[in-house]
Amino acid sequence: MKITQFIFDKKYNFLMGFLISFCLGILLQLIGLVWEYAWILLIFAGVFGGVLVKEGLKAFFVGFLGTFMSWIIYFLIHFINGSLIEFANLIARILGLGEMGLIIIILALIVGGLIGGLGGLNGCYLSRIVFKKSKFSSEHDLI
Repeated sequence: MKITQFIFDKKYNFLMGFLISFCLGILLQLIGLVWEYAWILLIFAGVFGGVLVKEGLKAFFVGFLGTFMSWIIYFLIHFINGSLIEFANLIARILGLGEMGLIIIILALIVGGLIGGLGGLNGCYLSRIVFKKSKFSSEHDLI
């Protein structure tokens, strides 16, 4: 099986969309180490994943899961460094939640997933518009 056949085959497009969304999400999270507003770019991780998936609900889940998983990796890196729980507890105390920093982390994961999911929907529907099949097929002669 050729690589292009694997990428564009309907049987594998959910997997390919997820992998593209996940890998792009990880790369964009690495940009976040330099630029503090890089989380905004995560919508593009969902968009590129959603372009391969031609159904709306699947495209949403591709973007959601890819971005959600990339944020989990990002949070695990900060958890290993030891600064994640203290920072989440600080934000929770500021919001009046006491020591419930885990709720802040879960909310951040859900919001990140929703951003990626909406990006996946945008990618799916934009690809339908851009790559829309012509009214005339190639078998008709247009003179």
